[in-house]
Amino acid sequence: MRETYSTILQTTKDFCIDDSSTSTNSLSSSDSFLATQINATIQYLYAQIRNYKTQSLPRTFSTVASQIYYHVPSDLINIESLTITVGSIKYPLKPINSQDMWDRFQQLDFTSSSIPQYYFPRQYDFGIYPTPASILTGTMVGNYLPQKLSVADYTSGTVVVTQNSATVTGTDTTFTTAMIGRWFRGGDGGRWYKITSFTSTTVVTLETVFEETSISASTFVIAQSPEIPEELHEYIPYRAAAVYYSTVRRDAKYAQTLMNFFYTGDFYNANRGGGIKGGILGVINRYKQTGRSNSMLTTLHKSNYVNNWRDEAWATELS
Repeated sequence: MRETYSTILQTTKDFCIDDSSTSTNSLSSSDSFLATQINATIQYLYAQIRNYKTQSLPRTFSTVASQIYYHVPSDLINIESLTITVGSIKYPLKPINSQDMWDRFQQLDFTSSSIPQYYFPRQYDFGIYPTPASILTGTMVGNYLPQKLSVADYTSGTVVVTQNSATVTGTDTTFTTAMIGRWFRGGDGGRWYKITSFTSTTVVTLETVFEETSISASTFVIAQSPEIPEELHEYIPYRAAAVYYSTVRRDAKYAQTLMNFFYTGDFYNANRGGGIKGGILGVINRYKQTGRSNSMLTTLHKSNYVNNWRDEAWATELS
């Protein structure tokens, strides 16, 4: 089940028997400490499941004539693919990971009409070769850092949403542009929909149409929620509370108990290997068989940019 920032924080506080007005170890309140651990846990889970169900939608950019290097978004972890559209054709660029090879390519003289073929990723930018000669549209697919959660659920007012419509109309609401990208749920137990646009303080638009029965003068929730598979949401408070107990409370035994459940779904199982079915390890073990990093394709002849420029040959891996 999808959880929101407010519900995750409250569950974590319940685990810690927390008093948010108490200052502990120079913290203004334990809320801020727990919020930090919640976001750290989300980032940890995000990394553990790699890019399965976490890969963001493609982002576009424009090249500049005679410009080699382009900045990457500040939250980018790595580039999965990069394409450049010339005319009506979208050309995939191959990565170059050797500084020496990139330097060699820069010594080659290509005409200004050459189609970009390669990109060279660096810490904060990437280079394109051959250098674009005009304004072209680039499309980048990559993995990005998860958004930090910090905003309490918004529930003020009521809403009207019609079945098969993506428009949410509020009464006594104060919708904002900051709500774009957050999640909406109408009623007490409906489905969750992502908000994609803001029209006014009383109108926002959902990413997909509202599939449930139309609602009128209904309660609702607009919330930040972890951008990881929903089945992992319930485990976030266990790790956050475990860090709290191992540091602030200095209760390593109880911290270990909570961490056991986080990893295995069993408070008394300290094992982290083997065929674990529960906890986040159970989820990760399932995803290992289906993630993009586990393709059944294997390289037969790997290209070498120094000696040849032919494409790699691939075949199905037999087990």
